[in-house]
Amino acid sequence: MNTCSPPTGYLMENDTRPAGGKEPPGRLFVTLAAAVAMVAALSLVPWSRLTAGFLKDFNLLEDLAGEVSALPGEAGDEAIDPALIAAQQQAQARIKAVSEAVAAGAEVPDSLLRPPVAPRRGDLVVLEDYSPGGDGLARFRNALARRHTRPVRIAVIGDSYIEGDIFTMDLREKLQERYGGRGVGYVAPHNVVSGFRPTVRQTDSGWADHDLRDDNSPLCRWLAGQRFTGAPGATVTWRAADAPPHVTGWNSATILFRSSGTGVVATDSGSGPRQHSITPSDRVQSIIIRGGMTSLRLTNKSVNGLTLIGVWLNDSTGVTVDNMSLRGNSGITHRNVDPALAREMAPLADYDLIVVEYGLNALTARQTDYSYYASAMAATLSRLKESYPRADIIMMGAGDRGHKRGAEVHSTPTLPYMIDAQRQTARRAGVLFWDTREAMGGDDAIVRWRADRLVNTDYIHLNFRGGARLADLFAKALDDALTQPDSPLTPPR
Repeated sequence: MNTCSPPTGYLMENDTRPAGGKEPPGRLFVTLAAAVAMVAALSLVPWSRLTAGFLKDFNLLEDLAGEVSALPGEAGDEAIDPALIAAQQQAQARIKAVSEAVAAGAEVPDSLLRPPVAPRRGDLVVLEDYSPGGDGLARFRNALARRHTRPVRIAVIGDSYIEGDIFTMDLREKLQERYGGRGVGYVAPHNVVSGFRPTVRQTDSGWADHDLRDDNSPLCRWLAGQRFTGAPGATVTWRAADAPPHVTGWNSATILFRSSGTGVVATDSGSGPRQHSITPSDRVQSIIIRGGMTSLRLTNKSVNGLTLIGVWLNDSTGVTVDNMSLRGNSGITHRNVDPALAREMAPLADYDLIVVEYGLNALTARQTDYSYYASAMAATLSRLKESYPRADIIMMGAGDRGHKRGAEVHSTPTLPYMIDAQRQTARRAGVLFWDTREAMGGDDAIVRWRADRLVNTDYIHLNFRGGARLADLFAKALDDALTQPDSPLTPPR
């Protein structure tokens, strides 16, 4: 291709550069200065205040100015929970009114609440028991006493902090080693991180997942917050992992579903395929398979309108720990859990202990008032208690999270405010609370955990080694509470 170019030194029309193409003296400096001024101006706009928290404030000159900045991931590498955004926007006027009242000396009546307890007993960060009777693990303790006749079910609901069975895989192993039981418990027919999870090998095709943050189906309104649809031909296979020891097999598989159509579902647990005839019903239906197995294959052969609620792979006795993580979830959408659906599922998938792990997705580096979040999470805990009345509840405080100041990383400065809001939520709900950040080591723990290669480079998420460390700390606190039923925690004198 031929091109025509002006000869060297030729000045094109309206070109004010001298021959040779050099810029006039000072023009480059003016352009650079204008760009810097524009960046600085954008950085000074109070985006968070103007958008009610929808957009975060930022400072594009932070490394030069030495201001606080977000680490990779803090600005939202996960989907933002729409319910959290709505709660933030709705709470602005109320937050302002409460802040003004507190500044004027007003106090919120708190006479019916048990006083806060010390979070430590020696080196152990304890479970803080805010139940009215001071024994918030009574139901769970009684369930453990019956573990030889039925499975003791524990659900850990949370966000990407526990994604891929991080934390829960090691907690499960510790509890199954002590109390018996095998298998991984709840598994989803489709999971975006199934290849990342080491405790069960999964392959699937044809399944679509839906969750309660953006799906209005009543079948999403339970602990896991998900449902799965698959047309004829959809299939999924789970295979036991080689380690840890208690996930290498199980003797019970429970499949819960609803169907608006007729047809056949096939299963194969290693002893050959079985056909299950499906009929329409507006009630939860089940397929239960018994006997030792190390794999399960499930295929929708011919059912239109099939919705899987979940599948459980565990022993019929001992303990099972279900990992139920939703990336980007703040926890407040669980206010919409349906007690009627929970009762319908209870004969086959009820719970004795629910561990609630949330908070980091609602945290910002400049916000110190989390009363709106505490109020929303109080509604969540209330709904969980209503939906699962036989379960004790432990609320985990947010873990430590890194925040960059200049070239250094420290703990996010507003974390204590979030954790205080979570602790007060647990107090008002009458459930147990565990200060995750304090257990990790308190201020700047995230820096030390990163130095020990226990968290990822985002200074937020645990890796599997970090999950194992945290599970060990949590299991010790749980064991301490279980072995002291007559000694409820009290504040130091």
